[in-house]
Amino acid sequence: MLGQISLFPYDFAPSGWKICDGSKLPTSEYIDLYNLLEGDVDNIELPDLRNMAPPNCHYCIKVAGDFPFGSYQGVAGETF
Repeated sequence: MLGQISLFPYDFAPSGWKICDGSKLPTSEYIDLYNLLEGDVDNIELPDLRNMAPPNCHYCIKVAGDFPFGSYQGVAGETF
């Protein structure tokens, strides 16, 4: 489910996930995630949960997949 945050015991993010390290993603490539997290017009800032994860683990956020609450009515009236 898009936007889900999970703890993984890996040094990498699985396919469709990004490590919650405060990095920025381009809004144009992650428009559905932008609708959940918001951010500025150009970038979405991922949560930074590095200090909360146990050793050798990472919190990751699902950046690809289904929108969690069904369709979404966008700002300009488009439906996702």
